[in-house]
Amino acid sequence: MADAHFPESTKALMAESYDAELAEWELAFCKWLAAHQRARAKEQEAMATYLAGTPIAWVQIRQMRARKNFRNWYGRYRAKILQRLDEHRETFEAENVGKAIAAHSQALDWAVAEKDYRAIPPLVEPAIKALYKNVEEAREKPMIVLNLGNFAQAHLDDPIQDVEVEALPAEIVSDDPPS
Repeated sequence: MADAHFPESTKALMAESYDAELAEWELAFCKWLAAHQRARAKEQEAMATYLAGTPIAWVQIRQMRARKNFRNWYGRYRAKILQRLDEHRETFEAENVGKAIAAHSQALDWAVAEKDYRAIPPLVEPAIKALYKNVEEAREKPMIVLNLGNFAQAHLDDPIQDVEVEALPAEIVSDDPPS
C-alpha cells in the first residue's frame, strides 16, 4: 500500500486500527460470519446490530472486515469449521459406508427375488456410473491412431535422414498496382 502521502499521525492511526483488539461483539460477529460465508449485506448488518446492541452500518462492517486482526480471527474460525466438517465427514463415512453398501446390496437382492424389475435400475445405475465414470471421460477425448503398416514398421529403426530446405524470399512480380 502506497501511503507515503499520509502524515505520520494518520499512518500511526491506521496501524493502530489494523492491530487493535476486537470487541466482544466483533469476535462474535467474526465467528458468525465464518459459519455464514454467503450471508448478504442486510443479514450481516442485522447480525452485527443484534450483537453490538447498537445500529451498525454496512460501511462499518466493511471497515471492520478489512482490518488485519479481523481477517486473522476469521481465518482461524474458518479453519476450525473446515477441520470439524472434515472430522464429521470422516466419522460419518467410517460408520455408515459399510451399512449403506449392505443395505444397497440387500435392496438389490430383494428386488431380484421379487422380480420387481422397475426397482433394479435405480439401484444399479449409480454404481455403474461411478465405476465407469473414468472410462466414459476417456471415450469423450479424441483418440489418434497411427497405423504405420508393415513397410513403415520395418524402417522405424533406420537413421533419420537430413533434408535440405532453402527459404526463398517472397517477390511480387506483378506490374498491376493493388486496387
